[in-house]
Amino acid sequence: MSGEKMKLYWFSGSTPCWRVLIVLEEKGFHDNTELKHIDLFKQEHKSAEVIKLNPRGQVPTFVDKDININESHAICDYLETCYGDCGKKLIPSEKRAMSRVLQRMHEAHNNFQNAIIENIIYYCMLTEKEKWDHDLLERKYVIARNELQRWEDYLKKVHEEGGIYIVGDDFTMADIYLYPHVAFCVRFGLDISTYPELEKYYNTLAQRPSINKTWPPTWRSTNDEYRYLTKL
Repeated sequence: MSGEKMKLYWFSGSTPCWRVLIVLEEKGFHDNTELKHIDLFKQEHKSAEVIKLNPRGQVPTFVDKDININESHAICDYLETCYGDCGKKLIPSEKRAMSRVLQRMHEAHNNFQNAIIENIIYYCMLTEKEKWDHDLLERKYVIARNELQRWEDYLKKVHEEGGIYIVGDDFTMADIYLYPHVAFCVRFGLDISTYPELEKYYNTLAQRPSINKTWPPTWRSTNDEYRYLTKL
């Protein structure tokens, strides 16, 4: 791809940002995209430059020539819809295959993220530890375990049929929606070995070039001190 570069405002360790970076890499656009790292701890996402493009003051924020689009899923959908013939096709055209990919994409967003990341990690991060409601947390852990087991069962079936990705033998947008969530959970204390099918999936996809190349730099250099998911 030639011409004016795309631009992505991103933050290391953000699963939404990582999702977009993987798509850019799979599409062959990574080297044609200006990557501007935004330090959330310095409130750079509230700068005039970002607010002009994204009134919510959030990242990822993406620019393609005279078009700017925000929200990671919208960016991923935009890239696949507008540049479907570039690089890896991430949502198949065949209806049955497409339905499986779309199903897992939105399950990963609506269920995996909500049951584990929103339900436990964000609760613990945003609530002072001495104010944690431990009875509530125990109920949250039950929901999270059930969700993890559901994905464990999905992957067991896939692996038994000889596939390695969440919908079978092809890497798709469903993996891009799911994998950063899984890795985020491992980062925050999930013992992935408790879920052997998820562990196989996690380790296999960690070696995929687009994922390995875009792995959050801060995760390579630091160990997170917050181990919120050790009870899962």
